[in-house]
Amino acid sequence: MDSAKDKKLKGPEKAAIFLCSLGEELAAQFIKELSPEEIKRLSDYMNKVEVSPEIFKEVNKEIKQKLSLPIEGKNFIKNVIAKAVGKKEAEYILGKESDFLKKINEINPDILINFLRYENPQTIAFIVSNLKPEKASTILANIPNGVKTEVILRMAQLDTVSVDIIKSIGEVLKEEIFKKEVFSEVRKVGGLEKVAEILNRVEHSTQQSILEEIEKTNPDLASEIKKKMFVFDDLVNIEDRGMQILLKHIKMEDLLLALKTASDAIKDKIFKNVSERVSEMIKEDLEIMGPVRLRDVEKAQQTIIETARLLESEGKLVIPKKGEEEIFV
Repeated sequence: MDSAKDKKLKGPEKAAIFLCSLGEELAAQFIKELSPEEIKRLSDYMNKVEVSPEIFKEVNKEIKQKLSLPIEGKNFIKNVIAKAVGKKEAEYILGKESDFLKKINEINPDILINFLRYENPQTIAFIVSNLKPEKASTILANIPNGVKTEVILRMAQLDTVSVDIIKSIGEVLKEEIFKKEVFSEVRKVGGLEKVAEILNRVEHSTQQSILEEIEKTNPDLASEIKKKMFVFDDLVNIEDRGMQILLKHIKMEDLLLALKTASDAIKDKIFKNVSERVSEMIKEDLEIMGPVRLRDVEKAQQTIIETARLLESEGKLVIPKKGEEEIFV
């Protein structure tokens, strides 16, 4: 069986084989980035290329691995850095003190916001995906709306990151923020769960704005993100016993503020799970409550959501997943 190695194919020949496998539309996107000389060389190869199915598969596999090499585990990173700077320097770089994920979470949010303001959406998506949800939501809230949607889209589609992207981001961070320190490892990042977790922590108005923008360009993705989110209106799906437990852990002032803009379904759920006396008291307080700031209402709702999540993590109540009917026994 012939192989690419046996035939000693050169880089341009492998590129020509790979482009032929992409189809006209996608190949055209790649060719747009090439110089006229490179296009001419590739064109010549593509016109005369005739290869066996085995070589075709082998070349495709090789190029795809190089384009998007998964970064999982310390050994790969250790070997790459050792080859670049030497074994001794690599051991220093890979020490706990220079851990990339730890360091970006220790950076002052204002510094990070200022730094990311000038970066492209891919870089922002990668960094935000590695932040803790609280910090990520703060950063996201300070990104311009047009860029914000693009960042969310890229985060939702992030899985593994190519070596070149990580190297370039690491270099910029080292130069701009870490100075002489470098990161040690990266991990699988992003995805729908990460996006949903971050959006759950931003203000409702920001949340809605982002989802509406995503819906315009990718309604299916917006729908998938919503399915993984837990918002205030979802409290209506908690079974009654769980709701009663939740209400015991909520301050009355937070409950009143949260109900200011709540749907009738949520209000009915609350009234159903408190005594008649408390129900009447809440209704009266809501009637006489004057205008309040929307951000205070959203903050109260967020407090209740986080309390519900905490109680779920402690096994005290169940938050049903959207689209799934929970069975209690």
